[in-house]
Amino acid sequence: MTTVELKPQEQVLAVVRKSICRELPRFVFAVIFILVPFFFFFPLMRLGGFGFVIFIIILAFAILYLSRLWVMWFYSILIITDERVIDSEQQGLFQREITEIDIQDIDDVELERKGLLQKLCKLSSVYIRTHKDHSYDIKLSDLVKAEKFESLLEAVQDIHAKASVGTKHKVRITKQDIEKQDGS
Repeated sequence: MTTVELKPQEQVLAVVRKSICRELPRFVFAVIFILVPFFFFFPLMRLGGFGFVIFIIILAFAILYLSRLWVMWFYSILIITDERVIDSEQQGLFQREITEIDIQDIDDVELERKGLLQKLCKLSSVYIRTHKDHSYDIKLSDLVKAEKFESLLEAVQDIHAKASVGTKHKVRITKQDIEKQDGS
């Protein structure tokens, strides 16, 4: 698995992960899938070595399925730094797609809440668009407290816009700068 490399002096401001609500039915199924071989343990053992092999194969597949679900959920994150937004989307056990957008390139951040599950669990989908010809450059669905994420991103953009006017050096943003921005 690849890791996200930060630039020198770059600070992580927030790490955001999808809500577990959407994945919960799959996790429950995986746990049940792990328990099934134990339910049939004695009938399988009456088959001798063949039954034991079947038991091990079913258990191995169930554990592999649960591991894959957990890895895909846990390692799919959105990182907001003082310079960019990084979307790390885990697509399998050994496949990851990483998308980076500089803060200055972000044109629009859109929140969308639709569907019964998103309304009940107070989840939102976040779309980040740049000035390029893509419909959306980053999409993160099922985010809890998406409004907080949006306001953080807007605060970082405002600080960059104010600080970069007339300067050519890199802007360093701290969490205190964002708190001041939110307070004003």
